[in-house]
Amino acid sequence: MKSKHLEYLLVLILSCAFTRGLMRLVGIPTIIPKSIMEFSILSLFAWSLSHRCLTQKKTARIPGALLMPCLFGISVLSFIQNEQPILAFLLFLRNVFVYYLLFVALLNVDFSESSAKRINKYLVFLFLIQIPAGLAKYAVMGIREGGPIGTVCVNGGNYSTTLPLFAIAFLSSFYFHKRNKLYVLLTLGFVAFGLIGSKRAVTFYIPVLMLFLYVVYAAKVAWLGQVGLSEIRTFVVVILLSALGIYVACRVLISLNPEGARWGSLDPHFVAHMATDYLTMETEDGDTFGRINSTLHSCRAMIGGGLLTFLLGFGPGLLTESSLTHTNMVDITAMRFGVSRGQTGFVWLVLQVGVLGTAVFFIFYLQMLRNVLAAYRDTSDPYWQPIILGLLGATFVFLLDFLTYSQSSIFWGVLTPVYFYIAATCLKTKYHEFVTMPVALMT
Repeated sequence: MKSKHLEYLLVLILSCAFTRGLMRLVGIPTIIPKSIMEFSILSLFAWSLSHRCLTQKKTARIPGALLMPCLFGISVLSFIQNEQPILAFLLFLRNVFVYYLLFVALLNVDFSESSAKRINKYLVFLFLIQIPAGLAKYAVMGIREGGPIGTVCVNGGNYSTTLPLFAIAFLSSFYFHKRNKLYVLLTLGFVAFGLIGSKRAVTFYIPVLMLFLYVVYAAKVAWLGQVGLSEIRTFVVVILLSALGIYVACRVLISLNPEGARWGSLDPHFVAHMATDYLTMETEDGDTFGRINSTLHSCRAMIGGGLLTFLLGFGPGLLTESSLTHTNMVDITAMRFGVSRGQTGFVWLVLQVGVLGTAVFFIFYLQMLRNVLAAYRDTSDPYWQPIILGLLGATFVFLLDFLTYSQSSIFWGVLTPVYFYIAATCLKTKYHEFVTMPVALMT
């Protein structure tokens, strides 16, 4: 496959990921762009491995060569143990593995740095148009949860949190390295994107994310002996942006101020009390609603199911929503487990493939974090350095979202293909020949 053809295919994949909302608004079902994207990924995966192994006679580069087959094996055992429907099982495998296959595929094709830079520009465009799309929603609907989320979906409200966090991870990194005020303005634009979606979480996650990235950045600067006044100024900007985001959110979002009104007063005690109540909330029927309660309740359900259930879960596909199976995750978790809301990625996965499957999956992303951190430490390329730090922040966002918030970043197929595309280009560009490393980058 020529580099130009690969560029076209990646444009198609990324476009399908980011335009589902627009297509839905004009009457095209989400399953169509999603199927096109996934078929393109599977085709690229099959071609890349066959070309590398059969035509070029080279060893395939397989990241996670022990972890991902292990997760697949655990899923099969859980499927057999729980006698899940085959279609539900296959849909679960699709959600968990298909975007990882894009990562493998891109590591095994000849993809030039110039091609990667062109795709990167297109990816920047896809993210930037989310800001005017968010403003258009505000002009029509005002500040409200649900409804169109940029161009990516119509009803996936969690993207009002995870999409701006993903973007801010890269904007923060570029600001640290370039000191261009445009990145600060764009960061504020994505904060506004989250607030228009009436998402409280985004402004409280942003300080955590930016401080994480700043610590990594400052550690490298200190290691290189380049600490100066600019690093102190950058830290001040991080603190000011974090404080401004929280201040505006508390006054604009009616659930964060005691008056319950736009531009209500700032009351830290009220905010803390509200957050605690929300995370531990229960319905009148006794079902869990808050994310902390839902996570603890799910763990108790795993323990109560016996040793095999604790290890392997209740079956892959049990909570996998699809128009093909007419599965409603909220209904199943409420009726079977007493979990009404607050299903994080951890809850979604552990109930299906147990502690073993969830641990393997989590370790894979920890290994991604470790490898991207190593890549950032070793690179001095002015183009790739901020991108790799941004990728580190995106990995942190994925883990944070998985453990504490939702399934949107890792399992819903908008940010995941973007993440694995960037991961492949960063690692492949800076470590372009994996023969200098173990065949399995992450084991």
